[in-house]
Amino acid sequence: MDIITFDELKMLASPRSNVGVSVYMSFNDGTQGDIKNPALLREILASAKEKLLSSGVKVNVAEKLLSPGYELAQDEAYWRDKFETLAVFIFPNEFLVYKLPFAYEKIHIISRYLYLKPILRDYQANRKLYVLALAAGGSRLFRFDRYSHLDITPAELEKSSKEYADYFQIERETSYHLKKAGGDRSQEGVITHGHDNTEQLNKRRAEEYARIVAKEVKKVANIENLPLVLAGAKSGFLGPTFRSVYDGTGLMDDYIRTETTPLDMAKIQADVRCIIENIERTEENQRVEMVSNLLGTGLEENSPDQIVKMAYEGRVATLFVNDEKDVFGVVNIFNDTYEARVTNNPEDEDLTNIAVINVWDKGGKVFFVPGKLVRGRPMMAALRY
Repeated sequence: MDIITFDELKMLASPRSNVGVSVYMSFNDGTQGDIKNPALLREILASAKEKLLSSGVKVNVAEKLLSPGYELAQDEAYWRDKFETLAVFIFPNEFLVYKLPFAYEKIHIISRYLYLKPILRDYQANRKLYVLALAAGGSRLFRFDRYSHLDITPAELEKSSKEYADYFQIERETSYHLKKAGGDRSQEGVITHGHDNTEQLNKRRAEEYARIVAKEVKKVANIENLPLVLAGAKSGFLGPTFRSVYDGTGLMDDYIRTETTPLDMAKIQADVRCIIENIERTEENQRVEMVSNLLGTGLEENSPDQIVKMAYEGRVATLFVNDEKDVFGVVNIFNDTYEARVTNNPEDEDLTNIAVINVWDKGGKVFFVPGKLVRGRPMMAALRY
């Protein structure tokens, strides 16, 4: 899958001077996918050509514009890899293709801007989590997002709790015999030799192992400030033990129950997606309530043209974008003065693109929400000042 960076998004969202085509098409993973997918792209391109001609574009201009798309459809090697959605942007002297990991309905739009709402939504929603899979036979640490994962397990975590127990056993036995020779029979020595409480010994070993795992996880967690989710067997005792000794930040209450020998990565991926969605839902509700509470205070804005202008000026702290409604207009920049005017003409600029990119660029938050949460408006914003 292709990973789109923020710098690429800024480039994609910049205005174009000529009309082009934005295409999204889902992957057909059937037995004839390598035939049906390029056929679908040709079908979409043919429909786009008809729209271009009906809007007054000359035949030779339309054919030249769309020719890179037809060439891609003929490239048999390109269609061997799977993807959820293919995004194709065809503009004069510009042909961009991305294999995306999220599903989106088939669509093609003729305009002077790249239709980016699906990509922008996925970019802000694709959060990352650490997942620590605890197991006595050796623990694993991963960095997950909605669609993929990366194994970042430190070498120390791959050792089993028995290996660590054996190490500590030698230390205890040495300490025990030294103390015994001196006439001091310590409780630690008794537990180690199994002369007292086996349950107490197992608890001690679990705590020692959990402390080692916690220490290694903290080293990694300090690199990126990401939430940490535990995973393991349904009846696993290591989870509560780890929680009792871990003093790092970001440890979530969620627990992913899964087989650990081997790890059920598909189950973990599905649960991570649900956890991310729950985080987003909670944040969205909190932010919408916050915006509602700002009504009448002068720190809430509903007008798209003003939101675009304020986003450029760095005044927007939180932006809510209506998932179901687009807004179009024209933007003028003169002597560092930024002005936007809503026209509702789809041939003009997509103001959503411009507002979202500028809010992100100035350190603000963006949420794509159902239309009812923003009362049917294209955008709502909470202002910094």
